[in-house]
Amino acid sequence: SRSFSTISPLLSLSRTHMAAKTRGGTDADDDESDDPYKTLGIHGDEEMCLSMTRAEIKKVFRALALKVHPDKRPSRERERAASEFERARKACDLLSNDEERQKVDEKLRAKRVRKRELERESHRRKQLREKLEAREREGEKNRGDEEARERKKRKLAKELEILRGKYEEGVSEEKKRARTNDAPAREAEAEALDLRRALKAAWRKPQNPAKEKDHDAPSLFRAFEKYNAVDVIFREIADAKKRKKKGSAFVICKTREDAVRASEEKDGIECDGGRPQVFVTLAKTRALEEADAMQRKEEDFEKAKEKKAPPPLPPKTEDFEKDVLARMRKIAEERKKAAAAAAE
Repeated sequence: SRSFSTISPLLSLSRTHMAAKTRGGTDADDDESDDPYKTLGIHGDEEMCLSMTRAEIKKVFRALALKVHPDKRPSRERERAASEFERARKACDLLSNDEERQKVDEKLRAKRVRKRELERESHRRKQLREKLEAREREGEKNRGDEEARERKKRKLAKELEILRGKYEEGVSEEKKRARTNDAPAREAEAEALDLRRALKAAWRKPQNPAKEKDHDAPSLFRAFEKYNAVDVIFREIADAKKRKKKGSAFVICKTREDAVRASEEKDGIECDGGRPQVFVTLAKTRALEEADAMQRKEEDFEKAKEKKAPPPLPPKTEDFEKDVLARMRKIAEERKKAAAAAAE
C-alpha cells in the first residue's frame, strides 16, 4: 500500500473541498455529480485517480466522513450534511466494486478525452475568430481611409463650387454693368474673380479668444495690402477638430505677379494687432493646372515649329540672278585651273 505522504495531499484536497460545500460553495465542474472521485474530494490527475487502491479510497472516505458526518455538524446543517455523507458513501461503495469502478473509469476517461477535444476545437475557433476580427479591423481602417479621401474630394469640390459661384456672380454683374457702361467696375470685378490670382491663406487660431483676436476680412485685407488684395473668401474646414485650431481663406490679388510675390513669403506674413501669422500658397485647382499644362504645350510646340522651319529664300530679283551666274562662272574657272595644274 502507499505511504501516508502519498495519501495526505488527497486528504487535504478532500477536506478543502467538503469544507467549501459545508459553507454553501459550489464546484466549478458541472459533472461532479457523475464523478465519484470528485464527490470524495479527489482532484488529482487522471493517472493518480486510476491507480488508487481500494484501501486508499476507503482511507480518503473515512477522513471525509469525520468532517461531513451529521453527528459532527451543528443541528442547522445536519440535513445537508446527511445528504453529503450519503453521496460520499455511495461514491466509496461504487469505487470499491472493481466492476463498477471499471465502468466509471471508462466513462470518465471518455469524458476527459471529449473535453480535451472541445478545448482544442475552442482554441482553433478562437484563432479563426481573432483572424476574422483582425480582417474586419483592417477593413474598417481601409474604409475609414477611403471615406477620408472622399471627404477631402467633396471639400475641394465644394470650395471650387464656391469660387465658380463667385465667378458666375461676377459674370452676371459684369453683364449688368455692361448695359450701364460701367467699364471700370467690370474690370475690377473680373480681376477679383480671376482664379489664377488666388492665394490659399492659413493660420493657427488663438488658444485664448478672450485675450487674442482671430482674423476677419478687414485684418486680412490689411495684411495683404502690399500684395494688392481685392477680395477675401473664408473657407469652411470640414474636420471639427481642425476647425477649432486652424483658419483658412482664399485671398484674390490684383495681378498674377502679386499672388506669386506673396506666395514667396516662406516665413509667413506678419499681421497687425497681435493677430496670428498667415502662411500662404498659390491656390491650385485641376482646371487651372490643365490650362497651364495646355498653354505650356502650345508654347513648346510653337518654339519647336520655329526651330524646324527652313530659313527664308532671298527674293528672286535681277541682282540675285546675276550673283548666281557670277558664282557659277567662278566655280567653272577654278575647275579649269585645277585641271591645267594636274596636266602639267
